[in-house]
Amino acid sequence: MPHIFISYRRTDSEVIAGRIYDRLSHRAAFGAEQVFKDVDDIPFGVDFRDHIDRAVATNDAILVIIGPQWLAVTDKQGHRRLDDPKDFVRIEVETALKRGNLVVPVLVNDARMPDAADLPPALEPLAYRNAAKVRNDPDFHRDMDRLIADLKHSFRHQEKTGAFASTSPTRQIRRAGWALGALVGLVLLAVIALAAAGIGPFGGDDDDTATPEREDIPTQIAAADDTATPEPTATERPTAEATAAAAAQPTDTPLPTQEPTDTPTPAPTNTPVPSATFTDTPSPTLIPAGTRNRDWAPRIEEKNGLDMAYVPGGCFKMGSDTHEDETPVHEVCLSPFWIGRTEVTNAQYRACVEQGGCTPPEKENRRYYDDPNFDDYPVVFVTWDDAMNFARWWGGALPTEARWEYAARGPEGWTYPWGNGFTGTQVNFCDTNCPLNARDRDHDDGFAEHAPANALPVGASWVGALNMAGNVWEWLDDQYASNHYGSLEAGVLDPPGPFAGAGPVIRGGSYLSDQDLMRAAYRAFDEPETAVEYYGFRVILPGE
Repeated sequence: MPHIFISYRRTDSEVIAGRIYDRLSHRAAFGAEQVFKDVDDIPFGVDFRDHIDRAVATNDAILVIIGPQWLAVTDKQGHRRLDDPKDFVRIEVETALKRGNLVVPVLVNDARMPDAADLPPALEPLAYRNAAKVRNDPDFHRDMDRLIADLKHSFRHQEKTGAFASTSPTRQIRRAGWALGALVGLVLLAVIALAAAGIGPFGGDDDDTATPEREDIPTQIAAADDTATPEPTATERPTAEATAAAAAQPTDTPLPTQEPTDTPTPAPTNTPVPSATFTDTPSPTLIPAGTRNRDWAPRIEEKNGLDMAYVPGGCFKMGSDTHEDETPVHEVCLSPFWIGRTEVTNAQYRACVEQGGCTPPEKENRRYYDDPNFDDYPVVFVTWDDAMNFARWWGGALPTEARWEYAARGPEGWTYPWGNGFTGTQVNFCDTNCPLNARDRDHDDGFAEHAPANALPVGASWVGALNMAGNVWEWLDDQYASNHYGSLEAGVLDPPGPFAGAGPVIRGGSYLSDQDLMRAAYRAFDEPETAVEYYGFRVILPGE
């Protein structure tokens, strides 16, 4: 597991550095034992100069928190502290640069990246490092999600290539093993090549007579753990949706009204069925965008062992003007479909594992999956591939961004699944029970971590789907592209997402997310192999 050192100046960025530390040290990210924050983590009575030097030397990455005054902070004599070779921040950064650590400048409080001319010669390389930006609310958690995802990606690449800067004994032994394996492999290759050429003790007779023919000898022997695993690359994949037909013209028709049913959600016991196929069929009359959500009475039915909410065909205004990647606001129309009333639970996912269709969470991440007390909680620690495999086994698909957002917002386009106002009692988010310092102390949703999948029915969406905001992030079918909305025509029917992007989309926020991330239009993404305790998913089926 990689170690992260946080370098900052208290007079420049103490508060936001503390928030960054909270997010990184939470066990859902890297864990407190993997993150070092100089002042807070120095034991009493030790020489902090030696302790900081050792900490930088043994960490794999250093985050250099740069605020507006980072360059200009002076000592009591009025001299710029960064020009002093004994300045601790300078020592931290300079040591990391010399050792070849991953050095990430993190710009906070609207700071700009220093130019090389602004820095002492020893720190000039910092000016050419790609910087991350972490803004204050409402963008803080959004920016931190991306920083965490980027760090994990870098660490995975370093681990595969053996490029970690840490000098821990375990990693040194591993490197020595790789080097020895490489040396043995080269020696074996040389011996085989000589033998194939008839040279040396493994060659033919001393006379010039022809040697009998023999089978070709392999000319390549792989040394153990000596081949670097290539980085995964985004590949095009077919989506569950067929190419959309021309958009149907919505007409003003009265919405059906019917009484909702409340069917218990059993664990699926079905055998595997073919994956859902969304085909080009004649579209029914679509609910016009702007129609009141409350004119629709939720309809819940069991499908393949799961409780599903029916989503009538209709149109809505997708996106918002709040964040750039949510623009432009555009009209989208959807054919009818069914969406999971809840996120897939541990009991439901376990049925897939028992029938050979799914892989259980990693052993160290199974504390919820293996505990019957959490059978009704969302399955977590699942990757995007895990979610896709369950959906295929079950006979459905993951939602596209358009379907997910329509099921959450409805034709009226509510800001949150339950309406346009935020109260904090309808959603499991980072409230007063949240473990982060940035928690919202004005609200109490009753949960410190993720809640049962059927919790908080007062926050149900217009179709009766629960926890579409908060609780756990939900993997979607689409790949993330920040400018995708601008490529869509107004009124497009059943639009798929882009075939390639930065990573699979996640929607809905989690119990660690702030109020802004509870908006149904909020978009985020992560790498497909990410498996954390606040990622889950729900499934969909075609409608009639």
